[in-house]
Amino acid sequence: MGTSTSYPGSPKWGKVKGAATRAAGHSGSDSEAARSVVADFVDGLRDGTDQGIGTLPPRFGDNLDQIKDRLKDLFKDYPTIPPSKIIPALPSAPASEGAGGSRGAGGGGGGSDSRVRSGSGRKGGGSGGGSGGGSGGGSATRSVKAITGRGLRPTAARFATFLSNVAGVGLAAALEDAGVDLASARPDEVALALPDILCGPNSLLVDAELRDAASALLEDLCANVVSETDLEMSLERASQDLGSVLSKLFENYIMERFKTSLSEHLSKISYSAADNLAKEARELVATEMKLVEAERVDLTKVDWAGKEGGTIIDTIFEKAVAVYLS
Repeated sequence: MGTSTSYPGSPKWGKVKGAATRAAGHSGSDSEAARSVVADFVDGLRDGTDQGIGTLPPRFGDNLDQIKDRLKDLFKDYPTIPPSKIIPALPSAPASEGAGGSRGAGGGGGGSDSRVRSGSGRKGGGSGGGSGGGSGGGSATRSVKAITGRGLRPTAARFATFLSNVAGVGLAAALEDAGVDLASARPDEVALALPDILCGPNSLLVDAELRDAASALLEDLCANVVSETDLEMSLERASQDLGSVLSKLFENYIMERFKTSLSEHLSKISYSAADNLAKEARELVATEMKLVEAERVDLTKVDWAGKEGGTIIDTIFEKAVAVYLS
């Protein structure tokens, strides 16, 4: 099935389109109006017809404070990562350095070479036992390929599993589990290939939106990488903050749906109107999107394909929805 038939007309967006038109006329000076438009849009996504999100429970995202409490309760048995143990972000590199420049992972769109330089990475292949990740060596991988299905939740589970594997057994072994050929390619090409691996099937518009959301996320996570070591460090650093990474993936997808649904309508005003509205709304919710303030929880031992992982994924997604609705 081609992407053009994925989403039929959406009469439910009539109210949102009208409000978006009014807000777009004040873009840059009325951010609260932009946030209101996006909130109405997110509210509409809860009706269960979005193929990427699927069916949601009643009153999903209605009470942000209760959702925060549920997350704290879910995370209370996981160890916190002290600031001294957090891997530092890579320093900014000049745009001319490296094959990928300062943007590292690159943007969405198009396939890429699914190869990476050979090498064992900074960790061993993980011959030891154990069921999870963590920064100590010798941990078994969970299979990314075993998580099947399309849509936001399976994609989130594959992302979290892959990053947990990077933390547990190193980049080379994690890529091998994900089905990446360990040959020769630049780190930015590897980062570009990861959305194709982690997002699942690719035939509907929802799949393209998920890839755009995933590509934007990986671009943020892998900025400034110019070597395989840089790429591994960036992904391992992301594994230390999986809750925020998943929250960002959900936020990215919501914004991709917003822009897809309204860009044609708002093109009458300007082709960038939907992007501008999304940008203004995101700036207002950015601070609230933090999962657990001033605290990182080690979630690399979670079985993301199981009930435990599913509950965490659903709750983090519900928090993302609640932030936009609040």
